[in-house]
Amino acid sequence: MNDYLVELEDAGTEWAAGVAPQKKTLRCLREIKDLDRNRLMHPRETLDEEEAEIFFNLATSAIMGMTRDMAALLQAGQGKLALVGAAASALPSP
Repeated sequence: MNDYLVELEDAGTEWAAGVAPQKKTLRCLREIKDLDRNRLMHPRETLDEEEAEIFFNLATSAIMGMTRDMAALLQAGQGKLALVGAAASALPSP
């Protein structure tokens, strides 16, 4: 996940029509990665009800932000999203 975040943060000024992911969305995704995802990858780690609700709300905010950013790209005339960097090279050839 870190590779994707770095690519998105570094490519911010290179996006077509000046439309880039909102910094708030990127911060939300980084917080999920740094504070929650890495810790939750351990099989013995659990969340209590309050922690689960907080994590769920954070994930909901990230999804809403990504949806808003994609809508802005579509409105700017970018009909499709291109993968960048390592993400693109990881896909099989058609």
